[in-house]
Amino acid sequence: MWRQNFGKISGVLIDVCRAHGTWFDRDELHRVIEFIRSGGLERSARKTRDLLDAEVKVLQQRVTNLTSRGHALFSSGDERIQSGNLAVGIADWLLNVFLK
Repeated sequence: MWRQNFGKISGVLIDVCRAHGTWFDRDELHRVIEFIRSGGLERSARKTRDLLDAEVKVLQQRVTNLTSRGHALFSSGDERIQSGNLAVGIADWLLNVFLK
């Protein structure tokens, strides 16, 4: 059994057991229902979406940075780069560097 913040932001810590379900202490069920009625699940979903959107932006920026660095590793005449297969070009370059 582990304790979990219902809806991630409710502040209501409930006990959860995979085998036996969810357990509520005194007044926790009432507090969960009030959280839901007040739009808490929607706020929780919005917060989760915002966090995921921010993470996607960070990852997209990292990919952009790596891609631009990867293009700098190869001459502009490399046909793999021109055909858009940057991963194959990078893998070939790494093999050549480390196997020579």
